Amino acid sequence: MPKVLVTGANGYIGNAVAKAFNRAGWTTYGLIRRAADASDLSQNEIHPIIGTPQDLSLTENQEHCVFDVVVSNTEDWSDYDGHFRHVKAMLTHIGHRTWDIAGVRTLLLFSSGCKDYGITGKHGDADLAPHTESSPLNAFPFLQARTKSAAALLEDGNNGNLPFDVVVLRPTNVYGYGSSFYGYLFAWADKANKDGNK
Repeated sequence: MPKVLVTGANGYIGNAVAKAFNRAGWTTYGLIRRAADASDLSQNEIHPIIGTPQDLSLTENQEHCVFDVVVSNTEDWSDYDGHFRHVKAMLTHIGHRTWDIAGVRTLLLFSSGCKDYGITGKHGDADLAPHTESSPLNAFPFLQARTKSAAALLEDGNNGNLPFDVVVLRPTNVYGYGSSFYGYLFAWADKANKDGNK
């Protein structure tokens, strides 16, 4: 059975992703910082790992360092670059250990966001185009660290400098499960439409 590690497995995106992998039949591990968050994961058959990326970058525990897929969902906006260095060290360690022990090249799914593209055209604008791999990155200043880190991961992967393969995910606004205001937004828009307010 394939194994996946989801970092930030108690967060909004990470929790939904971990549960989806589990439902799809994967042996799913979730990296979380607080033991208090472990019960939700355990109840959903997700194996909690209490710790940080720094902890996993040093472990020799085979159960905690051999994964077919790692889904990276964590950010620390108080020190994004420092946190990213720790995440990359963890990913590099897992990539090497997975190859050495299982002969498998780990796939990294790195969560970024559509805001990496900045403000683009709107419906009806002549310059409106779908976001693709070749779309220019033009993030707002406060998102530059994440945007540059994701782009650097892709470049390092394309140049063969990493012991894992990389996919950067840049989803649009996320809607579902909990911790989202989008449900309220859609309900408000639906009510306004029913009331005749366009």
